[in-house]
Amino acid sequence: MKKLLLLTHVNPFSGQSGQAQRVRYTLQALQQHFNVHLVYGTYAEKEKQHFLNDGVKNSFSGTASVITSRRHFGHYLGALFSEYFIGLKSSNYFIARLFGYRHLQHHVRLSDYDVVFFEYWHAYKTAQLIRRYHPNITTICDTHNILSATYSLYVNAHPVKKLFPTWFKKRYSHVEFRVALPSFQYIVAINLAEYDTLVHAFNSETVWYCPMGVDLSLFAQAAPYAPNKPFVVLYYGGLGSQHNQQAAVEVYKTFVEPAVNQGLNVKYKIVGSNPPAHFVQQFNSDVVSVIGYCSSLTDAFAGVSLAIIPWKGKYGFRSRLIELSACGIPIFTSADAVWGMGYTHQTNAYIFDSMDADAYKFFTGLYQNSDDLLAVSKAASRFVNEQYAYENTYLAFSQKLQQQIAAAPH
Repeated sequence: MKKLLLLTHVNPFSGQSGQAQRVRYTLQALQQHFNVHLVYGTYAEKEKQHFLNDGVKNSFSGTASVITSRRHFGHYLGALFSEYFIGLKSSNYFIARLFGYRHLQHHVRLSDYDVVFFEYWHAYKTAQLIRRYHPNITTICDTHNILSATYSLYVNAHPVKKLFPTWFKKRYSHVEFRVALPSFQYIVAINLAEYDTLVHAFNSETVWYCPMGVDLSLFAQAAPYAPNKPFVVLYYGGLGSQHNQQAAVEVYKTFVEPAVNQGLNVKYKIVGSNPPAHFVQQFNSDVVSVIGYCSSLTDAFAGVSLAIIPWKGKYGFRSRLIELSACGIPIFTSADAVWGMGYTHQTNAYIFDSMDADAYKFFTGLYQNSDDLLAVSKAASRFVNEQYAYENTYLAFSQKLQQQIAAAPH
């Protein structure tokens, strides 16, 4: 088999975050078609030990190594320059340093590999040098998402950058589309809308599509909603982040609380890791159950009538929605959340441009419509099985890459 070097600053064994899952599934699939050497980069000694002792030993059959570095005063100055004069983020600078060409050469012999696979485009300068000095090596970048889209949200919330939003957003987009992504021979899009955007910017031969698939064997159908019992609304998402906390509160304020005040028998279940104490305390405990992290989603989702996910922002891929559909939970969500994922309103999901009075009216119409909820959940399960199963995403992508490398002239 051909040899592939995978570079990541995301520990694939660190937990259940979307990016960690994607790297882990990618790694798992690539091992079926390549001899893979995994290089994990980190500035944290604790993360290094976790990766080596818990992750690699228990979850990975290939070879692996760790690149580490220390942050010095000069590096922080470099990050500030990158942040305010180049128009990137400090994370772009620090991650690029970990996988700098010379630094990488101290850990691996690049000439041994046929493919170098980059998670994110931060280390694009290394890709440029690989293509210059090792023209027979194929370089490929999994974008994870178009980062300039999430950067726009970052700028809007930044105390300084929001004063000059146009300049910063244009600079970041310029670096991403004109400098970084062209440095790779192939780039991978995570959803259909981003695939179209990247194909328009580059071409269909350069851009590949690999959505955020899941191992459906891990997701059993949850016990269905019983019409004579309370109508249980679910919010599902990690609660360590402020925007997810705000989304969960939005569901409560916009849908659950008004429904209860209207006399409807509605309960609210919140499932997600790391809920802070102040977050839990703001809800009426007679109506709301904050479950936190649950190792069995099937148990956590039992009896749920409808998941409401009001996320904002068109970028990347919302794998939590796929997990809900795989468990047979109908989803009521924003157009932003399902952007580029192929869901269709009232076929396999309930989709709204905004969570307003019209959305609430539609929600109350579902209160006694178990037949429609069941039909949508079944359609969503079929949709996920066809489009997002591990075999049809990561494994198919890995096989395509193997065929491409085998056919390439050397």
